[in-house]
Order: sequence, then C-alpha cells, then structure tokens
Amino acid sequence: MEQDFRRNTDQFATGPFRPHGQVEIWSEGNVMRLDATGPFNKEVVIALGATWNSLFDEMPVNGPFANIIVMRRSVVVSQEVLDAFGEFLRANNRAGRGASAVAFVVAPEVEGRSLMLPMFAATYAAAGRRFAAYETEAEADAWVRERLADDTAPPRVPTDTN
Repeated sequence: MEQDFRRNTDQFATGPFRPHGQVEIWSEGNVMRLDATGPFNKEVVIALGATWNSLFDEMPVNGPFANIIVMRRSVVVSQEVLDAFGEFLRANNRAGRGASAVAFVVAPEVEGRSLMLPMFAATYAAAGRRFAAYETEAEADAWVRERLADDTAPPRVPTDTN
C-alpha cells in the first residue's frame, strides 16, 4: 500500500437514510488511517464497507497492515450499529482485508469514550483483531508500528544456544 488513495464514506452513501457520522480513509504505507467523526448510525457502517472495498479494489494488500482510527466528537453507537460493525470486520477477515492491529485515538473529551471503548474492544476481539486505545496519535502510531514489526519479523530459528 504505497500510494495515497483517499476515500470518504459520503462518496459511498446509498439508501433512503443518510449516514450519521463520517469516515475518511487513506493509506500511509502499511498503516491505514481513518478519521472518524461521530456519532454513527448503521448507514455509515454500510457506507464504510463500500468505501473500504473501493479502496482495496484499487490498492493491493502487500503484507500485514494496521489501522489507526482517530475518533472525533462522539464514539456513541447503538448495539445495532456495533453488531453491523462486527459483521463488517468479519467480512474483511473473510476477504483477506482485515488489519492485524487496530489503534483508536480517542481524546478524553470525546463523547462516550469510557462507555464505548470496552464495547469496541470486545467487538474487535470477537473478530480476532489486536486492539488498543490511546489519547494521542503518537502513542497509537508507536503501538501499531511495534505490532507490524512483530508481524513482519522473520521467524526465530531455535539453536542449541537459545
């Protein structure tokens, strides 16, 4: 993933109801960055799926990648939206488009932070993803870079001295 392809959920919104919330996605090497402004409804999850697929249809997956998702304004979602998001994650796994690690960046003032982060963590865990949440992008970036380094390191070959 070397080029900077940018997509926005507004570009892929369909259906009779407009998405609440917006997500912009772009790549920086093997880190997919998402800038998400909530609160979110099910329609934005549907648009996110179409946005994600469009991006990956034009951009080859070359080894493991991670997501850094900056959450703005609100992370509040209903259980219906969380369930739809979980299905989005599982669909990406089936398609080979699932991130190996996901870091949320959620400042303390973002609405619903303490309530929703454990719910998102459980949703990512159910989809088999490593997940962490941070208050700053620098912390999130350091964490995903460590995970990606672990994912791309050659396997350690045991010897008599180890």
